[in-house]
Amino acid sequence: MKKNIFAWMALLMSFGFYQSTWAQPANNTCATATVLTSSATCNYTAGTVDGATSDGLPQPSCDAYGGTYAGEGVWYSFTPQYASNIIKVDGSTSIDPVLVVYTGSCGSLTEFDCNDTSGNSHATISNSNFTVGTTYYIRVYDYGSVGPQDGSFNICIQHNASGGSVDLEYADHITLDGVSGNGTGDGDRFGEPGEQIVLAVSLTNNGNTTAHNVSATLSTSDTDITITNATVNWPDINMNATEMATGLAFTIGAAAIEKDVIMNLAITSDEGTFSESFMFHIYDGNLSLHQNDMLIRDGNGGGTGNSNGQLDGGETINLEVKIHNSGTSIAHNVTSSISTLDNDITVTTSNVAIGDISGNSDAWAQSFVFNISASCPDKDVVFTITNTSDEGSWIDTIIMHVNSSSAIAGINMASIHIYPNPAQQYLHINNDGDTQIDHVDIYAINGQLILRTNQTNLIEVSALRSGLYLIKLTDEDGKTGEYKFIKQ
Repeated sequence: MKKNIFAWMALLMSFGFYQSTWAQPANNTCATATVLTSSATCNYTAGTVDGATSDGLPQPSCDAYGGTYAGEGVWYSFTPQYASNIIKVDGSTSIDPVLVVYTGSCGSLTEFDCNDTSGNSHATISNSNFTVGTTYYIRVYDYGSVGPQDGSFNICIQHNASGGSVDLEYADHITLDGVSGNGTGDGDRFGEPGEQIVLAVSLTNNGNTTAHNVSATLSTSDTDITITNATVNWPDINMNATEMATGLAFTIGAAAIEKDVIMNLAITSDEGTFSESFMFHIYDGNLSLHQNDMLIRDGNGGGTGNSNGQLDGGETINLEVKIHNSGTSIAHNVTSSISTLDNDITVTTSNVAIGDISGNSDAWAQSFVFNISASCPDKDVVFTITNTSDEGSWIDTIIMHVNSSSAIAGINMASIHIYPNPAQQYLHINNDGDTQIDHVDIYAINGQLILRTNQTNLIEVSALRSGLYLIKLTDEDGKTGEYKFIKQ
């Protein structure tokens, strides 16, 4: 009798009637779709159509079955990181999988792509027209009207990172030599002999798609530099965005002389590799003259303008610059000069005599004078400051922002909350209104641009030195809003 029972069970299974005893899979419906994530290689997720029920959707375009259509399948969803993706299904020998991709939402789906390799336990969709950031739904079911004896399969999504254009370039760096626990030294943000340096490096993506899994490795052939941490990772960098990462580290030899050192960055992302170089200056530990603060007078004690302490179109600016001698020796007969190649800026007083500056001391250059064209658009302007003494000369490049005199009406900041204030590591931006923030700029209170980013919810500020800063929000229509915060 047992023999006959087993024979009937085998017969039932061969016709697919026995599958009714299987429990429904957790992803039996679109609403309970299993979330998949694409990767550079095929990382399979196990699945099964055993126990799956019909979803009531029309027979897909690639399914040529002429009998009673069943479509008893399971569901997955994924949000592509790239436009080009390959979806693979590899099943047991008894399943003939049909693979369908839909756009839309559960209950309102439109077929996007479909594949049925007839009589085969595999199905593959390769498509380069996915929209990055859009959620797609994937359906897998067995061809025909009778379920398989074994409905198990594996599914993966493999992206093609070369589907977009990414162009990663070095943008800027900040030298940390004992600042906020980064590196060791005198904390003046100038690299000097004997110091341990941590670099906060900014990279810009000039491409037309997001750069994923960005990292860079630092190297140099200079024997006075010993690299102690060569590689760091960046957050994903959106197109036309700049992001900063802190952690590249090295020591400067105690006997190093003042010089420029060529530093090399080998940058990698999922989309490709990039080689960049930049200059790192080793400063004389006994004498070093550099700008470390500024005061803009636009009617507030000098100059003419609206007295808001910022550069605006049509104003005359008296710019006072503080020069710091970070060495131990006296700098004799110091003079300072300012210049720019920007056609909207006319410098009328370009040279200021300062006199002697003792070691580890400051002196103010009072005052450079320049005029801003009334038609100057909203932009960043690059200035060069050259400090000269009997002992040598030192050059600084600074960026100051000019506000157009015909600026668009500002953002309503009442619906935007920025916290904490003071901040130590992160600034949170909570947007309760309809404003869509496009990018965020952080300026020193003297108008110098410190950071630009497309991260509009959480901004890391740990690399900034302590002090007062201006954060400027720009929305998709070009409207701006400003907020001051203190970095502890």
